[in-house]
Amino acid sequence: MQKLSIIIPAMNEQDGISPTLDGIPISELKSLGVSVEAIVVDGGSTDLTVEMARARGTRTVVETRNGYGRAIKTGIEMTDGEFIAVLDADNSYPASAIVPIIRALVSHNLDMVTTSRLEKLSPGSMTPLHLLGNRLLSLATQLLFRIRLNDSQSGMWVARRDRMLPIELFSDGMAFSQEVKIRHFIIGKCLEVPIEYHARIGQAKLEFMRDGMQNLAEIIRLRRSVSAGEERQRPAMLPPKHRKNASRTG
Repeated sequence: MQKLSIIIPAMNEQDGISPTLDGIPISELKSLGVSVEAIVVDGGSTDLTVEMARARGTRTVVETRNGYGRAIKTGIEMTDGEFIAVLDADNSYPASAIVPIIRALVSHNLDMVTTSRLEKLSPGSMTPLHLLGNRLLSLATQLLFRIRLNDSQSGMWVARRDRMLPIELFSDGMAFSQEVKIRHFIIGKCLEVPIEYHARIGQAKLEFMRDGMQNLAEIIRLRRSVSAGEERQRPAMLPPKHRKNASRTG
């Protein structure tokens, strides 16, 4: 049986973490021959996020280094599944969609399957300004890299560990999501699928202007450093290990 490691970065998500974990389709994935481990990587929550995740028996790590991307990197380093999935901790992404995503990944021998939220937005899930920013960043990605990626900012994706590029390549910040997709879409066999996207539970952490401009700057920087003709080299992911900067709490 193959294993899926689900990485859930979290920061003050006590209202969303329980429904997020409860929504993981463990039995459905088991019927596909895939076992599941979930790890919550907490960025120093001051609420009950860690306690609530631990109460459900979920492995929980406190990452003392800052950054959304850093949290995902830490989660990947501490897991050993053949498949890697990433979810937000606010219950905005449908964890049930992991089942058809895994099916597509395996049946089509894909390297990565990412998701697009923009076709199936639930009421209240994005403000008009947030939607505009996502569309502009995705358009910039399409134009600069010539890849078919409608939602470069989506925080839900699944990939094969042994075909991923080394995680040191990726941003420690919010730009992680776009960078991991862009790099793999350029050189790999990848797919984007639409999903339903729901209003988050809890308070939003993104700051539209600051994070949007930073991500745009990162797209431009990445375009300068990545060639569209890059060779298809797939070094294996680093082996799982515990970093001394991150403390396991459950």
